[in-house]
Amino acid sequence: MSQLPGKVEAWYDTIMRSFEERYTRSMRSFSLAISFAVVALLNANLFDIYREVSANESKRDLIVQSGERIASRLREQPAANSGEINQTLEDWSRKSYEEIEQNV
Repeated sequence: MSQLPGKVEAWYDTIMRSFEERYTRSMRSFSLAISFAVVALLNANLFDIYREVSANESKRDLIVQSGERIASRLREQPAANSGEINQTLEDWSRKSYEEIEQNV
């Protein structure tokens, strides 16, 4: 019975590593597919976009103003309280550990 926690820990690490690798692989594939779809749907050509922005002053000004508006909105949003987040994570980890203890 004393060897059980060590075996469970080794099993858990192995399983989590395989899930992490699978998740990483699927997210890479998913992001690549999204990128291709965006490029195809928008017919986005980086050089054409650069030429348009550099040649047209009104478009450049519009982009800069949009960036400033977005930055001001982000500053106005309340910041996430890291203390509350850490407390929530601690509660979750404690509950999970208790459930694992009960199941073992």
